[in-house]
Amino acid sequence: MDINKNISVDERYILDMNTGVCHDLDNFEIECGIERLSKDCIFSSDNLYAEVKRHPTYKKKCKYCMNPKI
Repeated sequence: MDINKNISVDERYILDMNTGVCHDLDNFEIECGIERLSKDCIFSSDNLYAEVKRHPTYKKKCKYCMNPKI
């Protein structure tokens, strides 16, 4: 997925290492604000529990994309 004109990731989850907020690119919402992220502050992975939630900067899940409205 293209996050912005400078960043593209193939993994499902991205972690904003500045804020500690994890985002699910399969359920992306405009309110997430991930288009403002820079490449240097992103950790990406397909594995939410084994990698993202164990990352030292992880704090919480995004309230928009990690709790999608169905």
